[in-house]
Amino acid sequence: MFDDPELAPKLDAMSEQELNELPFGVIKLDRELRVRFFSETEARLSGFGVRPALELSFFDEVAPCMSNSGPRAAAERALADGTLDLELGHTGDFSDPKQLLRCRIVSAADRGLWFAIAR
Repeated sequence: MFDDPELAPKLDAMSEQELNELPFGVIKLDRELRVRFFSETEARLSGFGVRPALELSFFDEVAPCMSNSGPRAAAERALADGTLDLELGHTGDFSDPKQLLRCRIVSAADRGLWFAIAR
């Protein structure tokens, strides 16, 4: 599903339980780039664990390692343009700084953003 061209509407239609059961991590951001959903899969696979993430600024408080690179610029561009479906690579995870990640950033129906993260 990670590579599905219809990823955004499929994520929008899923319940939290369904999102938590995906084989890849999912994070939902609002228009202020604050975390609105952080999947159990992402918490487990990334090493983030049970730390609180909801309401936190994703790029400043949750994943500052992504703040000065492609993901933040892409997210800000998507919010300005209104739509985005972008895949990019990133190296580094909470538990493994050498972990290679595939990040897909897609626009959500509520004008926020979905981050899908595959390892």
